[in-house]
Amino acid sequence: MAFTTWITVFILLVEVFQYSDNSFGVQLASEISWTGKTPLPLGQSWDPHESDKQLFGSQLTIIGFLVDTERLTITMPPGKKHELITHIETFIMPGTIKCSLHEFQHLAGWINWALNVFPLLQPGLCAIYRKISHIDEADSQIYLSNDVCEDLRWLLRHLHIETELLILENIIWDLDCVDTTIHVDVSLTGLGVWDSLLHVGYYYTFLDNILGHDIFVYEVFTVLSALYILPS
Repeated sequence: MAFTTWITVFILLVEVFQYSDNSFGVQLASEISWTGKTPLPLGQSWDPHESDKQLFGSQLTIIGFLVDTERLTITMPPGKKHELITHIETFIMPGTIKCSLHEFQHLAGWINWALNVFPLLQPGLCAIYRKISHIDEADSQIYLSNDVCEDLRWLLRHLHIETELLILENIIWDLDCVDTTIHVDVSLTGLGVWDSLLHVGYYYTFLDNILGHDIFVYEVFTVLSALYILPS
């Protein structure tokens, strides 16, 4: 996209207002050709970007994570992981009674970034989201409840153990090996489950936010519901 924009502006002399963020893709090593010091997929023209934008290789740092295309893993750098753990421990340190909304949001955003590598730790944010959901002023002081502390302690225990995310989607997994495929979707008002093998669908409407206001809880409930109705 960025290369197309460059041609439009500098070759076709057409003025456009376009922004292109960093983009990463996967290519077989056997299909890479070289122009100077820059690798290019076969059949592509030279891309006049700065050399520091032409990142390539089997191991790259992307949005702060270590991506290894040979081992098919995404890992949080040990130093970054240690910083997050230390920050959480400080946040719930005994004697801390209140924190500002800004501090809560900062911690939630940091943890949410880490969920790219540790997606199964999403429940650790439930109490925080519930605590700050109806507060708007950044300087508002919010009590550090037992629920928040307990969720964050649970998160810490798993962060000390978890190491990396295995990119299962890129491992050859023949659909013939799959017993069945279940599609699920959920909101705060209801859930839906579709069995693509039996061509049978189910839905359920929640009454009066019976599970609260945490979408993560509803997502877990939906997955468990799908497993429950699987044919034995």
